[in-house]
Amino acid sequence: MAVNVHELYWAAGFLEGEGSFIGSKKSAFQVTACQVQKQPLERLVKLFGGTLFWREPGNLRQHAIWRWVRCGKYAAGIMMTLYSLLSPRRQEQAKSALTHWKSLKIKDRELCRKGHEYKTVGVYIAPAGWRTCRECKRASQHKYMQSH
Repeated sequence: MAVNVHELYWAAGFLEGEGSFIGSKKSAFQVTACQVQKQPLERLVKLFGGTLFWREPGNLRQHAIWRWVRCGKYAAGIMMTLYSLLSPRRQEQAKSALTHWKSLKIKDRELCRKGHEYKTVGVYIAPAGWRTCRECKRASQHKYMQSH
């Protein structure tokens, strides 16, 4: 599906106000936006893919919100596509995140965080774009099923 220019301008404006461009050693590489209203985030999903999450309030001062997330190379594509439409402050955030992303050698990584070899167990890529080894995914599902 081709994205028209008006949609890109809308997305840049929306992410300028409500979005985050994240790329650090402590967190995943991602573009994310939070909103009480679901409709604008559904529009982002239609444009760029990704995943919507519903978050209940943690305390009385917080509101329940929707969160849109797009990770990995897809997040990098969004940042590079919208870069020229963003404010200098957001451009700096995107540039910092992209610099970190470029420094990662994910293709060269042969082991997951728990030491499983990707070639042996395979890779699971979530709809949001993040990845994990299939062995860790199975273990996580098993743990979830045991607790519920």
